[in-house]
Amino acid sequence: TDSVRAVNSLLTQLDRLVESENIFVLATSNILSCIDSAFVDRMDLVVCVNPPSIEQIYCILRESLEELIGSGLVAGGIVPLLPVACIQSELLVEDNENSKRILSLAGKLHQKGISGRQVRKFCLLLYAKMTKGNECGEEPVQLEEFTRAMICE
Repeated sequence: TDSVRAVNSLLTQLDRLVESENIFVLATSNILSCIDSAFVDRMDLVVCVNPPSIEQIYCILRESLEELIGSGLVAGGIVPLLPVACIQSELLVEDNENSKRILSLAGKLHQKGISGRQVRKFCLLLYAKMTKGNECGEEPVQLEEFTRAMICE
């Protein structure tokens, strides 16, 4: 079949690379079960990267939301979004519902096992959904409204 010929051609080209100096091959896949074992056998190093932790997902969401705030698309970010350690701490002095909502969403996304790339796109896709049909130049989405919508998705 065509797929067998394509794999064989790739393996032949990889074998030819051995004759060259300073060659670095990088390959990624989300579907490890579909990778030909002959391909994996030709690699010097195979690194598996797990899906992001709840803390990592929270940080990605927080950074994405801070970018939306910085660009003026989301407003009301006067109270800073807190680091995850502050939210989980019993000693939390300032109540920050927005940060708690983002952490709650991070837990839900972690349970689904989604990739960091998908997490990164989440805020932008939600913003697009919330502003669909709005006129250009309308008021920005308020932070509280945005974080409430995040946990409903």
